[in-house]
Amino acid sequence: MLGVMLSPRTRDTAPDGVADTLTDVRDRTRDVLENLRGNTEALLNQTRIAIEERINLLNEAVEAGKKAAEYKRAELIEQETP
Repeated sequence: MLGVMLSPRTRDTAPDGVADTLTDVRDRTRDVLENLRGNTEALLNQTRIAIEERINLLNEAVEAGKKAAEYKRAELIEQETP
């Protein structure tokens, strides 16, 4: 039986059901790959958004640090002047 399934035959001479089974496997494989591609794209988009949010938070923290440094510098200069 294995020899019959593995022998090179055209679709027309393949045993009944084999062509349908292969078509089903191909279709299922295509569906799985499409779902995987969609899931991967969704994950990439979520990752991009998360990175952009973190970058924005970091930029805000840097700006707050600059302002605090400017304030402290002005305070120190004011204390030094008689």
